[in-house]
Amino acid sequence: MTGIKSQNIQILNERWPDLWQTISNTNSDLEIKLVQDGPQQTITVNGIHLSSCFNRQKEAALQASLIPEYASQAWVYGCGLGDLPRVLLQRKDIKNLNVVLLNKAMFLDSLVSFDHSDWLSDPRVHLHLAETQDKLNAPLCSAAACLQIAETSAVRIRDMVLLELATPYLNKRIHENETLKRQISENKDFVNMDARVAELFDSKAKATFYVIGAGPTLSEYFKYINDRPKNVLVIAVDAALKPLLNNGVLPDYVVSIDPTRDTVFAYLDIDSEKMAIAPLVYFPIVHGDVLQHWKGPRYIACSDSPMYEEIARIIPKSRLFSAGSVLHPAVDLAVKMGAQHVELFGADFSYPNGRTHVQGALYSSNLDAKRVQTWVRNGNGEEVASAPNLVGYLRDLEQYIANHQDVSFHNSSRKAAEILGTDYIEL
Repeated sequence: MTGIKSQNIQILNERWPDLWQTISNTNSDLEIKLVQDGPQQTITVNGIHLSSCFNRQKEAALQASLIPEYASQAWVYGCGLGDLPRVLLQRKDIKNLNVVLLNKAMFLDSLVSFDHSDWLSDPRVHLHLAETQDKLNAPLCSAAACLQIAETSAVRIRDMVLLELATPYLNKRIHENETLKRQISENKDFVNMDARVAELFDSKAKATFYVIGAGPTLSEYFKYINDRPKNVLVIAVDAALKPLLNNGVLPDYVVSIDPTRDTVFAYLDIDSEKMAIAPLVYFPIVHGDVLQHWKGPRYIACSDSPMYEEIARIIPKSRLFSAGSVLHPAVDLAVKMGAQHVELFGADFSYPNGRTHVQGALYSSNLDAKRVQTWVRNGNGEEVASAPNLVGYLRDLEQYIANHQDVSFHNSSRKAAEILGTDYIEL
């Protein structure tokens, strides 16, 4: 046992004995290599550099800049080699620094060659394991490499960090999108004439809703949905409409937030006389041609996105939650209408069975292995292919569910992504 490791262990054992016991019992299958061919030492973990080997401090200062200069507390997700906590601890205003370990084995290995005793011994530091964190805290920053090598128990909090870090950029892109601005402006006549979605709120107290996405597993539940009790209401996202109609299911409500004209025309069976009675709940970025040709009633809604700031003043009480996925406002519509139970179908947030969408939906195809960028755990504890945007939608829905404890949420398929806060429908 080296002197450096002894110092690290002594502090950990004194300050966080239970946490150290967990860390010290961690089995590692990581490939750790010490890198000494630059001006500064670092390590690689499974081929990923944990930090720069040229200017670790400058790299850490860049990440630390995400924390407001006069913040009294901060959260660091992934400590790297300790450079990020050190930079933040130089600030006199920092009173509490919470460091969340995203990979116990990596941290344990780093203790062998690097001295962490300076920042670990600082009384302002509070050390946490990612597996004990059920929500994201702010203000936050992260050692970027640690996000790439998060362990299985840290994947959910890792995804939430990535989403939080990406949100300002995504909001900026949306706010500067001239096409969206133009379509919102061109839809002002619809805004003025159409019913507000708030008129539907609180209209179905203690009801059960089936909320239908267009994920591949939907194809396994058409009969179950068709055999539903008469008092169960069905809300479908636009992409799921045609597969539902082709299997004898006429939704009670259809939700669309997609701005692409031709895509939504293809989603919606606009020419079907069946759709003359189905209400369309839409955001004002939906193309005006789609709204003009919809045969049924229309209800306008908006989200908290900055691009709806002007519209929100006109329809202030008609907001639905959305963080990018049309499934979000579909779920929120059910809840605000008075749902006591929400059952999710085709809400896969992944590519189970190697498919992208339910059979019969637009863009439904076999998964191209080259498109696989990430994985999530399904209801059987298995890894299933997904994509960063789907993972972001999933984590936002989980947070929404956590904020609505008075509603019971149920997931239909164990083959799809596990959704925290839901129980499974046992068919």
